[in-house]
Amino acid sequence: MPDAYALSQPDPRADNATREVSLSQCSVTIRRRYQGIAMRLVVPCAAYRGVALRPVTTQGGVRQGVALLHRDAELNVTLVEAIDAADAPAACARWAAWLALPALHGLNLARSAPKPRRRSACLIKRRRRYALRRKPGFVSQTSI
Repeated sequence: MPDAYALSQPDPRADNATREVSLSQCSVTIRRRYQGIAMRLVVPCAAYRGVALRPVTTQGGVRQGVALLHRDAELNVTLVEAIDAADAPAACARWAAWLALPALHGLNLARSAPKPRRRSACLIKRRRRYALRRKPGFVSQTSI
């Protein structure tokens, strides 16, 4: 494989509806214009989750594509579109090896619910401002 790749991809939010993507083994550079402002994002390859197989709909039906996945969907990069199902796992493995990232074609990539927020032990006993009016407790009985 060569040292670097250059791709042109559709980007609906960009001014001319395309973005230029440059891939190297250490980083991904995304160039686009947004509302007249030229943008260049350089993202290290280590920030990506891995290389995955994705279904791509074409005129002939549904085929496989290879994509570079990031937590932020705006930074996902489609590497190869519409390849045969037999060639897809090999292409995914080649891209994963070249980028030194895991191949995610066997994993379920559906989003899960976020983990609950952690509260430190010192904040658990703390009462919120609206609950400070009165602490619940027992009324002492006094004889009159």
